[in-house]
Amino acid sequence: MAAWTAMITACVDDGLMDEVCELFNLMPQKNVGSWNTMIDGYARNDDVGEALRLFVLMLRSCFRSNQTTMTSVVTSCDGMVELMHAHAMVIQLGFEHNTWLTNALIKLYSKSGDLCSARLVFELLKSKDVVSWTAMIVAYSNHGHGHHALQVFTRMLVSGIKPDEITFVGLLSACSHVGLVNQGRRLFVSIKGTYNLNPKAEHYSCLVDILGRAGLVDEAMDVVSTIPPSERDEAVLVALLGVCRLHGDVAIANSIGENLLEIEPSSSGGYVLL
Repeated sequence: MAAWTAMITACVDDGLMDEVCELFNLMPQKNVGSWNTMIDGYARNDDVGEALRLFVLMLRSCFRSNQTTMTSVVTSCDGMVELMHAHAMVIQLGFEHNTWLTNALIKLYSKSGDLCSARLVFELLKSKDVVSWTAMIVAYSNHGHGHHALQVFTRMLVSGIKPDEITFVGLLSACSHVGLVNQGRRLFVSIKGTYNLNPKAEHYSCLVDILGRAGLVDEAMDVVSTIPPSERDEAVLVALLGVCRLHGDVAIANSIGENLLEIEPSSSGGYVLL
């Protein structure tokens, strides 16, 4: 059994789905693991229809799905109809309180534009972890609801869950969308000062964007000048370049753009903004 599954996995990794199907059909005996490998293989190769067809066939063959099965099914969905069907199956099969699966549903509903469903799934989840809270914060941030994102963050802290680096990317992005400069500054400082995390390039980029949108170009430039060399990447410089262009600082923008193109010659962001 293990040898058959290993051969199927190898073919999946190479994208040889015709060979995968042939091997699966030739297997003398199947188990949940082999079904999961097949479903995941089609999901990874963007054949959602076949992944869902195999999932239904698996259930009809009297095999009980597990978290791995449902993860492949849920994450394979690329449209609202498929996502709603997958969500219904999650509930029907008793996985609605599975934290990992619920986190995936929050992200997918948000990505599909259904913020209400994302919030409903989030609120019904009993055991929320840092990924759950962060997914909801990012969902609100991506949809322009910065104040709601900050409210979720407050609830997260009250619940005793500590934020991680990704949480702060969502929070700083939320502040940028709604122009909360002081709140953005405080959150950035708290990354290291309160939670002992090291700010990454994404955090610096968000802070530069917050300051730039507020017209605080000099402060944005000061922030960039303090970034450790290891975190001063293309995204940070593109953010600063965009700030300068937005506020008409052409000379500084051209200088930054030239430096950006020296560091990242293939940078499309630098070429566009220049």
